[in-house]
Amino acid sequence: MERYGRNNRDSNVKSIDNGLTVLEYLSSKNEGVKLTKICKDLDINITAVYRILKTMRKRGFVEQDDETQKYRLGLHAQLLGILAMNQTNLYKYGLACLNEICKSTLETANLVIKDRWEGVYILQVESQNALRVANQVGSRVPLYCTAAGKVLLAHLDNGHRQRYYEEIELIPFTPNTLDSIKELEEEIKTIRETNIAYDREEQALGEVCIAAPVFNHNGEIVAAISISSPATRLPNERMEEFSPLLKNEGKKLSRRLGFSEESKALAKAI
Repeated sequence: MERYGRNNRDSNVKSIDNGLTVLEYLSSKNEGVKLTKICKDLDINITAVYRILKTMRKRGFVEQDDETQKYRLGLHAQLLGILAMNQTNLYKYGLACLNEICKSTLETANLVIKDRWEGVYILQVESQNALRVANQVGSRVPLYCTAAGKVLLAHLDNGHRQRYYEEIELIPFTPNTLDSIKELEEEIKTIRETNIAYDREEQALGEVCIAAPVFNHNGEIVAAISISSPATRLPNERMEEFSPLLKNEGKKLSRRLGFSEESKALAKAI
């Protein structure tokens, strides 16, 4: 009986370990993955992986595309990631920066990260104006037509950005949306040089945004810090007035996360 109990516990631990391995694997993939490839890459029995995916799909940790049959992380896993993020320095120091931005501009301030090929709002301080723009925390937005998204896209390496263009259709949400890769790349070049991005009613008519990057200790982009506003209250000249504030707060948050020009140069040299 004792030997049976020990083996049973060992089996349970192995199943949990395999489940976590599958979750980690899916979190590293920007696109979905088929069952057979998961098994091959992880060298885990197909029956075991199928049972794991079936359970995690039922619990919302994994989703499966009905057409391609590919698996990807589900909403529950993403929400857990957001909750975990809430406990990190990015959340702690980011909140202070957003409060300062909102106080200075009287507009909604946001912190956005990249998940696969989308931007995700993980933190927000809403404007107190009766007329304001606010996206629910956890909501997702395209990268190519939002200020925060363009900042995140601009600091991808060329290979990943090319993959993005191959997999994503640049749908024109408004007459202002850039639906040409050539035009978008020209804007991205400017964003990389200036560390500021604008959304001039590109995702939704009547809404504008300004965003700046946030880097970690390795010089890698980890988030975008932004403000959102009704277009009537933030014309072009006003947007440019707020740009230095966004860049300064982005730099401040980056430094609190350990970023420095020296560490960035060192990371590139390794």
